[in-house]
Amino acid sequence: MKSIKSIHLFLCVAACCLLASCSGGGSGSAGSSGGGSGSTVTYKLGGTVTGLSSGTSLVLQLVVSNSGNTADSTNTLTVTGVANSANVTFVSPAYVSSGGNYIVLVASQPAGGQICTVSNSSGTNVLADVTSISVVCSTTSYTVSVTTLGLLAGQGLTLLNNNADPLSITADGTYTFATPVASGGGYSVSIKSAPLASSCSVINGSGSNVSTNVTNIGVQCGAAAGDQVLYSFVASPTGTPQPDAAQPKAALLWDPATSLFYGVTSFGGTTGAGTAFTVSPSGTETVIHNFGPFSNGTDGWCAQAPLIMGNDGNLYGVTCDGGQLIGQELGTIYQLTPSGKETIIHAFTGPDGSHPFAALMQASDGNLYGTTSQGGVYNNGTVFKINASGTSFAVLHSFGAPGDGAIPHSSVVQGTDTNLYGTTLAGGTYNAGTAYQISINGGSDVILHQFGSWPTDGKMTAPGTAPYDQAAALVQYSDGYFYGTTPSGGQNGFGTVFKVNASGNSSYSIVYSFAGGTADAQDSQSSLLLASDGYFYGTSILGGLNGKGTVFRISANGVENLMYSFGGPGDGATPIGELIQAPAPDGHLYGTTYAGGKNGQGTVFKL
Repeated sequence: MKSIKSIHLFLCVAACCLLASCSGGGSGSAGSSGGGSGSTVTYKLGGTVTGLSSGTSLVLQLVVSNSGNTADSTNTLTVTGVANSANVTFVSPAYVSSGGNYIVLVASQPAGGQICTVSNSSGTNVLADVTSISVVCSTTSYTVSVTTLGLLAGQGLTLLNNNADPLSITADGTYTFATPVASGGGYSVSIKSAPLASSCSVINGSGSNVSTNVTNIGVQCGAAAGDQVLYSFVASPTGTPQPDAAQPKAALLWDPATSLFYGVTSFGGTTGAGTAFTVSPSGTETVIHNFGPFSNGTDGWCAQAPLIMGNDGNLYGVTCDGGQLIGQELGTIYQLTPSGKETIIHAFTGPDGSHPFAALMQASDGNLYGTTSQGGVYNNGTVFKINASGTSFAVLHSFGAPGDGAIPHSSVVQGTDTNLYGTTLAGGTYNAGTAYQISINGGSDVILHQFGSWPTDGKMTAPGTAPYDQAAALVQYSDGYFYGTTPSGGQNGFGTVFKVNASGNSSYSIVYSFAGGTADAQDSQSSLLLASDGYFYGTSILGGLNGKGTVFRISANGVENLMYSFGGPGDGATPIGELIQAPAPDGHLYGTTYAGGKNGQGTVFKL
């Protein structure tokens, strides 16, 4: 992982330099190839410049990522052409530490119209002096073009030639790098950034001794060839105390302050009652809190809902069981510090709700809002609000009155109109769930849609899929509509993506009906992620090539693509929680699976 991260750093620095936003100059770290006791072993970068006109100067950019405690560096090196000499040998100061990596770029082309191209321009895990860098300069140059196939609508990627000259591609077709290659020089095309949840490969991507325009390079893109399992959970879900977590149902949370992913599990840990954990981008997992025990304690257990980050920098979540009423264990609301210190800020008692399954939401007024699946006036669930300290709690609505929704298993979201929007698992005329709106101040809800109202409508219930029993929260798109998924119903019975706006049934429609089988998703119980590319991404617990769940992409107008199928050897299976997208410059999709992995207890993955 270190080398991958280092190369990514080089490319970012290189792109920065090309945009003239990096400062030149600077000196590398001092040292020698041999190194004495306590010294840093360093190596030199060197090579040959061929064809540089006499008296003209070429400026090279040397970008170094050193290993150990030696500081990274960005240096410039000026090489001047010599009369009656075709080749000029150059050697940088000794500044690449043992095990470090480097990229050599052309920072400034020589005057007089010459083009210089660097070959053998990068290296990793340097363990000796580098002498093979080759720079070819010529007044004759040739273009380098790339033909791209397989991009989906709205997808794009960025290519580099010789680790520089970024080329943005927005659709299938032929594109040409802005900087040509010198006659006799070389080219090496690589992918700097690929589309989300996709795999792209370069065909005929490198060559040397160029004597004509290069036109035979291809880039083939398609669905993701595989995910990266960052961590496979170990513990048994039987309740036997073990140190690790097991079977996550909830989405991850990225904390930029700690550069860690946070998550929760319903099982595992020292009490067997679940955990809160962190995972680093390199895959190091740490259990920071053990919930429970299952009974005879005041802590919660059954943590199925994702954590959220409060405005105060603390984490907040709910447990669907546990709490202060011994023998009843109706659930809790808790606060966690980033290091894992827990404070129960509310324990449910029944009239105020019980058994919350969905994540909290912090609204514009700073309060936390959530739902419970049971309790309240009709024992069919509630919408509540609570402040971050837990000193103020109120039930805003009790579900279950005639015609109302019942058993909300999804979070509420705040719309641009400040109202709260959500779904219920049951209730409504057809007892197949509802979509509702409620004022942030509470009161009666407005039923926006009653699911199951005709044979092809979506249904929020998914018989036979226990113990998953999740339901997706709504996501508001730029068109004002709220988008969501149903785990069943639709034209094929395998679930839908739908949209609805605040005016209710007249503005409800099915965006897409899942087809199931090996070629499509089935039974999506996760909220949709509106990613940076403007498309929705989601997961399903069934369907796909292996029948063990998928990642899919869908546009607001209903064009759907299957992006990944879970269930290969060592891979995760049955993703219940929604995806998250890490912020730039990472930008990848991350999530959890309930099952699969090396130990069969679920995974944390990167796609």
